[in-house]
Amino acid sequence: MDCPADCNTIRPMPKLLLLFVLLAPLAACVMTREAAPLSVAEERAGEAGPAWLGVILDPLHQGAGVAIRAVLPGPLRQALNTRLDINIQADLLLSVNGAAVDAANLPATIGAYRPGDTLELIFKKTGGPEPGETARLAVTLGAMAEWQGPISKAGRIPPSDQRRRALPASAKNSLAGFIDRHVRQQGFSPAINRLYAFFDQWQRDNRGFHSLSRVLFPFRQPERLLELEQAISEPLATLDQRPESVFEQIALNLDLAAPVAGACQADDPPGPGLLLDTLAASQGFLERAFRRLNRAERARISEDLYYLISEYADLRSLSAQLEPLRSLNAINASMKLDFSALLNAAAVFDCLIRQAPRLAPPPGPAEIALPEAIKGAVGGRINYAGRHNGQWIVFGGEADNRYDMSVIDVVYDPAGEDVYRHNRARPFRTVLIIDRAGNDRYLSDDIGPASGWLGTSILLDYAGDDLYQGRLAANGAGMMGVGLLIDYAGRDRYNGRHFANGAAFYGAGVVLDLGHEADQYHSVTFSQGLGGPRGLGLIYDYRGNDLYRANSASASVYGTAAVSASFSQGLGFGLRHYDSGGIGILHDRHGSDRYEGGEFSQGGAYYRGLGILHDAAGNDHYYGNRYSQGFGAHQASGVLFDGGGNDSYWGMTAACQGAAWDIALGLLIDLQGDDTYRGDDLCQGSAAMQAIGWLIDLAGADHYQASGPANQGRPGDNHYHFDPAAPVYSWSLLLDAGGRPDYFSGNGDNNRARGYAELDEKAPAESRAHGLFIDTRERLEFGR
Repeated sequence: MDCPADCNTIRPMPKLLLLFVLLAPLAACVMTREAAPLSVAEERAGEAGPAWLGVILDPLHQGAGVAIRAVLPGPLRQALNTRLDINIQADLLLSVNGAAVDAANLPATIGAYRPGDTLELIFKKTGGPEPGETARLAVTLGAMAEWQGPISKAGRIPPSDQRRRALPASAKNSLAGFIDRHVRQQGFSPAINRLYAFFDQWQRDNRGFHSLSRVLFPFRQPERLLELEQAISEPLATLDQRPESVFEQIALNLDLAAPVAGACQADDPPGPGLLLDTLAASQGFLERAFRRLNRAERARISEDLYYLISEYADLRSLSAQLEPLRSLNAINASMKLDFSALLNAAAVFDCLIRQAPRLAPPPGPAEIALPEAIKGAVGGRINYAGRHNGQWIVFGGEADNRYDMSVIDVVYDPAGEDVYRHNRARPFRTVLIIDRAGNDRYLSDDIGPASGWLGTSILLDYAGDDLYQGRLAANGAGMMGVGLLIDYAGRDRYNGRHFANGAAFYGAGVVLDLGHEADQYHSVTFSQGLGGPRGLGLIYDYRGNDLYRANSASASVYGTAAVSASFSQGLGFGLRHYDSGGIGILHDRHGSDRYEGGEFSQGGAYYRGLGILHDAAGNDHYYGNRYSQGFGAHQASGVLFDGGGNDSYWGMTAACQGAAWDIALGLLIDLQGDDTYRGDDLCQGSAAMQAIGWLIDLAGADHYQASGPANQGRPGDNHYHFDPAAPVYSWSLLLDAGGRPDYFSGNGDNNRARGYAELDEKAPAESRAHGLFIDTRERLEFGR
């Protein structure tokens, strides 16, 4: 992650403070914003602007000096590379240019300097062969704007009518009323109301440039997270009937105006003019989307974006990158994008999506010779090839064909077992594939297929058992663009390693599988409904007993043996300290499905994101590890919604099955069936560090097995943000309704309600409050 590994652990740790060398109070793990940030060029020119050191302090350190907990990318990290003998997590910073410093005066001391000034830092060694000795380190300060991301800039606030369209209408339901009644009976209402007010104030104070309305909504009204899930998921249920309506859902989730519709034709079958007009409109919108990037930025943005996602896939951190400024260049360029134009470059294809099966080829012979310019890019017989507005358009023949999509922009292929290769990412263009029949292969050793890479990519496959395979940004991926893959039939395989299978960073990446067969989705990390910053990642699978696998070939974030990091399967994900997360959705309508994930998977979110795994029906199996199955971590919200069937949930290590950590929300709700839950500590309706974790099961004879002190409605401690003058605790809930006999490994019994409020007077921050366990015969329903 973008911080020390222990920022993510659920073990207790001191409250962290970020020092951004401003003459301003420090805030816990929150960047200080500038009202009018200067450009990097202005700061480098020597005009007024704050300097950057970029350290995380431990304010609980007692005595002389400053205890530095960790170092963010920046000048100090670069300087440390030359002095490996300084142990930044143990040695103490004593002075800056001869002036003694502590945690209280360090901001003012550094704030007196400017970018480009060189400082001499003196550290006291606390360990090693010579404890007590001092070490000197020279550091040249950088410019804050160069080293920060969009999270530090003033947040956008969409128009009120736009927010109303994107958020659920106010409504009370019987389930919420039942929970409220038990909260009052336990006397928890004042404490939980303080927690809700704490969440609301947090979202008011921490809106970054790319913060989304639907991501912030649960912090405004935490008790309505389930209503938000329904408001997002219900419109998706009709995508099998109207797949082109996905553009409206992208707009709602990304706080964009309603998308522009393409121009439909009355001709039946529609002629080639529909295709040419749509392509021209798409290219026009793409030019508008990137017009604020200057020539130098346009020249480097593709390489910087590639560096960002390829390095993040391997290192899962900006801090570990050798050239973090390249990643920051890409991240900050996102603030210049016109996201409405970016969406419209794809949305103008709505009519073509409806009419594509009847699209008539251009008039001419059944077979033509290939133009010289594309002879190496097309194999097999074709009946048309032409260049229009700089784009190569090819209509294939009835037999097998091969296409090099790094050269060809548009393919319409009526039949055959075809091979499409995507070997090079070309930005700022529109790519379209329409394949009518055959068992086809869409292959890439790098980026693609169906990758909206700084542009638009639409792939429509109507029949056959197909293979979609790529290494990076593949299979419905939007990387500063929109990638849409619609497969209408067949037993399909979606293989993508990283940022694949419905994944987005600054845009939208969508997979719609509308067939009735069993499909397979394989990936390693950051995939399968992954919504990165200002992104919507979506998988919608209509029917079939499907396999979603993302639990191999990626080392554990925590160094746990035989465990993989996933960051997949309905995950909202942000770049910690740099940019807020987006919205990730995995939506499966029918079938008995299998979900295999590792750490951070299956309906959850990390760092200011929103993640949803919605499985409407079937006997499903969920296998995950730490942070899985309806979780939120670090100011994020996650939901796992299962609509029916006898389901099995297995979460290992910790933090799963309706769990939340650090001003976050996690919810698992299962509506029907005899279900089995197996977890470890902080699971099955448990929260810690001023968080909210709920598990709700509304029917069936269920089995709950967990270990550790925080599970089944029992909360964890709260020292992260604890203020003795205004104490705020967490809110944990396990609710099992329906009256069937259930098994609980903890203190819960059938047909019983129990409250948990273990207040520690000697160490109030270690208090474990508040929690509810409820098993009831009542039949409860969620509904508007």
